[in-house]
Amino acid sequence: MMRRRDLPWLLSLPFVAGCAVSRSELPPTAPLLAPGLLLALPQPGEIGRDLRVYQLVTLRYGDTSFVFESHIQIVDNRFILLIVDTLGRRALQLDWTGMDVIAQPAAWLPDILRPGSMLADIVALHWPEASLRRALAASGAALIDVPGQRQVVLAGRVIAEARYDFAPARRWTGTAQYANQAWGYSLRIESKEVGV
Repeated sequence: MMRRRDLPWLLSLPFVAGCAVSRSELPPTAPLLAPGLLLALPQPGEIGRDLRVYQLVTLRYGDTSFVFESHIQIVDNRFILLIVDTLGRRALQLDWTGMDVIAQPAAWLPDILRPGSMLADIVALHWPEASLRRALAASGAALIDVPGQRQVVLAGRVIAEARYDFAPARRWTGTAQYANQAWGYSLRIESKEVGV
């Protein structure tokens, strides 16, 4: 049974592997999609419009699962992510201007939290196909994007996969199932675009 006091620790679980592999070389804001797979981030404005999105996210890691809220805003080529825990406390704010990624984790979050990996997952899930292909090209990874499904493949192995119940053009409203096999976690994401 999960206790509320366990939530800050659990929030960091998806990023433990990334920290252990690359901690000495890369800052926590480095957009690692998998060990050794550094995403060359596109610009926030490549989404093509300003938007604001609310997400209810269920994370599963091993035998553990929990729920948190994600609030995303993209305005004037600036991306802001706010993560709120089940107690209503701000767990993380991430600000990406296209040049810099600045993370402000809550004081109670452990150092092993990798905000950059969260950002890489969001880009893999939601950015337009052409932008994501360019972002992956420098690392040697490939993208398979077909209606209702998206896979990131590296050296012939699927490292991340998303399944959508909505059209690619509406990738911000609906439900997505996302599995990052490289880090060993999965997400169920219920998204709703709420305007700008």
